[in-house]
Amino acid sequence: MNKKNLRFFNFPMGSKKAMSPLFSTVILIGFAIALGGIVMSWGKEGYVSAKPIVCEEASLNIVGYGYNQGVCATNGRLYFTIQNDGSIDLNGIKADIIGENDIYSSTVNVNLMVADIKKLNFDYEGIGNIEKVIFVPKFTYLGQEKLCPQNSVSIENIGEC
Repeated sequence: MNKKNLRFFNFPMGSKKAMSPLFSTVILIGFAIALGGIVMSWGKEGYVSAKPIVCEEASLNIVGYGYNQGVCATNGRLYFTIQNDGSIDLNGIKADIIGENDIYSSTVNVNLMVADIKKLNFDYEGIGNIEKVIFVPKFTYLGQEKLCPQNSVSIENIGEC
C-alpha cells in the first residue's frame, strides 16, 4: 500500500497506536476467568452436597407382641421381630447374646428399609441360658460397613417360644 491509500483510512503516518499482543492476551484471560466464575456460581445453586450419614440416623426397635416381647428362643435358635425406626436404610443387624456361660455374636445380613418390620432368626450355641440380647444397627456408607453400638437396643428375660 502506498501513502495515499493509508491517508484514505485517516491513519496519519508515524502515529500508529495499537494494543500490544501481550496486553490483549492478559485481558482475554481475565475475561475468561471472570466468565468461568459466573458460570460456576450459577451451577452451585442446583448442586446439593452429600451430607455424611451418621449413627444418630440409625435406630432399631424390638417389636413386642404376645407373651414373648418380640424375642424368644428354643432349641438353640433365637427368634425376634425388629423394626428399623431410624431415618436411614440398614443392611444388617449385629446380635450379641449374653448367656450364663459365654457370649455369642452373630451378624444377620438383611436389608431393612426405613420403617420396615421383619421377623428374623438365627442359631446360637454353647452359651447356656440367655440373660440378655443386644441388637446393633449396621449400614454401609461409602463402601464401608458401619456399626452403631450407641444406638443398640437390648432385651432381658428371654422366654421360650
